[in-house]
Amino acid sequence: MPRGRKNMGKTATIKDRTVNVYLPDLETMELWKEMAGDISLSKFVLKAVNESISGRKRHASPENIRDLEARIAELEKECDKLNDREGELLAKIDALYQELQLCRSQASIANREFNPSEINRALIEALKGGMKTEEELIEIMGAAGSHKTLQSLIKQLEILMDFGFVEFDGKYWRWVF
Repeated sequence: MPRGRKNMGKTATIKDRTVNVYLPDLETMELWKEMAGDISLSKFVLKAVNESISGRKRHASPENIRDLEARIAELEKECDKLNDREGELLAKIDALYQELQLCRSQASIANREFNPSEINRALIEALKGGMKTEEELIEIMGAAGSHKTLQSLIKQLEILMDFGFVEFDGKYWRWVF
């Protein structure tokens, strides 16, 4: 009774199917063994050759890895340049937006005259009394429950801002005139 592995019908042709590969140095041999991992070196070589022939994958040789690393460095530099350019463009957009707001404000002022009767005296006194949040102004004007009164308050603040009487810093309204 034969011992060892079962004959799969290939042992008779093993010498006919043998190809010897002579590598340039022992370091290349060690590299290939590392790259092969858990599979046998002959299976790894066969797989790499088949992939190379079929064109599906480039073999990860040290030269290819260096080329890829150089390409990555080039792309990172290009990405940094694009990020810088994006920052410049965003700054320009912001400056143009602010200029547009100024032009709109000036056009709005040029097309109308300031009419003090449009502004509630209590609002002016509240603003002259110090910085106020929108919530404080809503409470002072009694606009909390009324949509119409709230719209009126917003309109009055816009008029005062257009004519340069008040400023809004994102949190507080303040009288500047």
